Amino acid sequence: EVRAIVSNAELSESVYNARIAVEETRKSMLRLFPGITFNVGPQTSNNAYYINKNWVEGAANISFNLWNLLSAPATIKLAEQNQELAAQKRMMVQMAIISQVHLSKIQLNNSSLIYNRASEIDSVDGRIAKITASKYKEGAASQAEKVAADASYIVSKLRKYQALSQLFAASGKMQATTGMEP
Repeated sequence: EVRAIVSNAELSESVYNARIAVEETRKSMLRLFPGITFNVGPQTSNNAYYINKNWVEGAANISFNLWNLLSAPATIKLAEQNQELAAQKRMMVQMAIISQVHLSKIQLNNSSLIYNRASEIDSVDGRIAKITASKYKEGAASQAEKVAADASYIVSKLRKYQALSQLFAASGKMQATTGMEP
């Protein structure tokens, strides 16, 4: 569970979203302060009557939006709710990751049991096919019995390989879920 949580990309994204929510809160708080702008720049004139045709002009402007002051409590509340929402989303992603780990573990265990049973059935069908083949050579079994035993052996071998592929798929899913994929 810990490995899956540490290496999951979705969880990393939700952590970044939580950081963004915190920064958005700071940004909304800074909007409540008055705006200050400074302008400084050289000026030039072609007027022949000026004594100084080049000068430096500067200005400072302070602006304050009263609407921001009135909407401050709602803005702060919204920003805090966004932070809580990001935390809840992160918790939800963590719960989903842990659930995926447990489900993939159950699937891996079930696939392992199915493969073991299919392997045992394949072994038994192989022995039955060998016994039936030797009986057929001795003349104690018919060709139909031999064909049926061989067909059963082939089907059990196919089921064994299908179970093996499901076991590999479950193992791969478990590795991907826990973040151990190459």
